[in-house]
Amino acid sequence: MRKIILFSAIVFILFAHANAQGTSQPGKICMVFTGYLNFTADNMNTNIDSLIKIYKENFYDKNPFFLNTRIIRHYYGHDSREVLIISELKDWDDIPKASAKGQELMSKMPNRDKFWSQISQLITPEHHSDEIYYVVSE
Repeated sequence: MRKIILFSAIVFILFAHANAQGTSQPGKICMVFTGYLNFTADNMNTNIDSLIKIYKENFYDKNPFFLNTRIIRHYYGHDSREVLIISELKDWDDIPKASAKGQELMSKMPNRDKFWSQISQLITPEHHSDEIYYVVSE
């Protein structure tokens, strides 16, 4: 009998939690891009951190839809090629707005062709992930 009551309580809690997620939209969300650097003989002397800062300044910092953005490079561990871009937005509806505004900002970026040729040699486009998380606690 105890097992049935415990099982029923767990099922009720899981059902209530799943139902709550389906009906309510989460508050702030975070977009996480994970990219991997591709070091070659041609780009070994490129200042990667400077390129990443230029990207952040032109795409994220000037974009009013991003509340906060951090770009993080892997420092120690099994894969030092990893770069994470974690961006916080007010809600789900701001994702397409932020993307459109970012495209507009990047089209106005000075020396954008030179910048994109350098960055495209460093970040491997076929090996990355894009994820969306929601903020549980601040």
